[in-house]
Amino acid sequence: GHMLLWTALLFLGPVVSLCLSDWLLLQTPQLVFQEGEPIVLRCHSWKNRPLYKVTFFQNGKSKIFFRKNTNFSIPQANHSHSGDYHCTAMMGQQLKTSQPVAITVQASGSSVVIIVVAVVSGIAVVAIVAAVVTLFCLRRKRISGLW
Repeated sequence: GHMLLWTALLFLGPVVSLCLSDWLLLQTPQLVFQEGEPIVLRCHSWKNRPLYKVTFFQNGKSKIFFRKNTNFSIPQANHSHSGDYHCTAMMGQQLKTSQPVAITVQASGSSVVIIVVAVVSGIAVVAIVAAVVTLFCLRRKRISGLW
């Protein structure tokens, strides 16, 4: 009851919060990211209790350690950043562990579409110019052949 309430009241912005029954939450604004987007993970404690010796893990392997910082940022996500993340931290004299959060990084589909449209448009323009030049040359030949 009270764990769910503190979790619900913690956030003013849209944040995915998982693991409602533990001392630590690993928070992220979304679970699916596009390549090139930043990923920010936050290791957050129940009742905002102070954390220290914070470690972030990806797929069970330690990624980074902070004495007191509870945020981990990846400036530009790529496919290798997909995986299960969790954090550990000391709260008082006890080591606490968050539940894992599955993060997925997808290829940026919009840039692929833009590239394909640009290539197709370029080919179409070249084809139209070639057709117009060919018609112009044939017409000129035909007219000069009549004189």
